[in-house]
Amino acid sequence: KFRLSSIQTDAILNMRLGSLRKLDENQTNNEIKNLKKELNFLNNLINKKSILDKYLIDEFSNIKNNVHDDIIKRKSEIKTDFIQDVDLNIDEFKEIEKLTVILNKDGELKAYRDHLNDEKILNSHSNIHTFKRILSNQKLLLFVSSGRVYTIDPNDLPSGKANPKSFIFFVSSNENEKIISMLVHDNNSKCIIATKFGKGFIADLSEIMTSQKKGKQLVNLKSEDSLLKISDQVFNYIACVSKNSKLLIFHSKELPLMKKGGGVLLQKNKKNEFLSDFKSFELEDGLEWKNGNKIKNEKKLDFWIGKRAQSGKKVPKNFNKNLKFI
Repeated sequence: KFRLSSIQTDAILNMRLGSLRKLDENQTNNEIKNLKKELNFLNNLINKKSILDKYLIDEFSNIKNNVHDDIIKRKSEIKTDFIQDVDLNIDEFKEIEKLTVILNKDGELKAYRDHLNDEKILNSHSNIHTFKRILSNQKLLLFVSSGRVYTIDPNDLPSGKANPKSFIFFVSSNENEKIISMLVHDNNSKCIIATKFGKGFIADLSEIMTSQKKGKQLVNLKSEDSLLKISDQVFNYIACVSKNSKLLIFHSKELPLMKKGGGVLLQKNKKNEFLSDFKSFELEDGLEWKNGNKIKNEKKLDFWIGKRAQSGKKVPKNFNKNLKFI
């Protein structure tokens, strides 16, 4: 049609294909060059904080500049006339339930709905360490042998047909810790603390509660000492009985009120002899202890009344061999 020879046709076609290949090669080289440039930029973003900060600032500025003022402008009006500075607690909006929490001698906890009576609890459980009636918006305090106090939410405890669980599932417990007692937290809570070595104090528990699983250290213990007992009954007199069968009674005002610490000596004991038990009571009510199945009460106590840190005198003849009160 164009009156071209075969040689002319081949020349024209080869020229065009070569140009196309050259064009394709240039595009590929430019793409590689741009990708290397982008890779270098991204590496700088990752490795250099100053470049990343500038990049983010520029991005936010561009977004802000590209959004129309009518969109940015607040649609609702904030009025401060009725705003009150109130510390809201979400627990206050929850339905408050009555609970009974049972702690067994194996250190296991379980919650039951409603406040169960003593007879029902004792008839249903043979391995009870202690139990507390509590409201669902209150917290439990677990006192352990290391002198730490853990805060437990009763709503987290197993209930219904579930089996009780060891306290270590709910706290960050240290090795070999054993539960000594359990109390319901109150902002005005106080209790008497005593250790195996006979140290003690009246503990102010107003600041002991914590959301941390590791709890708080309440009693500073010396080597080989451990928390022996706590009592949430703080009366005018304290009776201490030691492993060497000595009884000492002194006024509770001789104990310091502390938020934490090592305490003071309650009853003096010889080396390798320890405190066995203590009890707070009112002098006019007499001192009670259990002997077999009988409850003994001694009202003539002048013989054993002394000062804190004394050794005390021989326990009454009808005192039990376990050297424990009730």
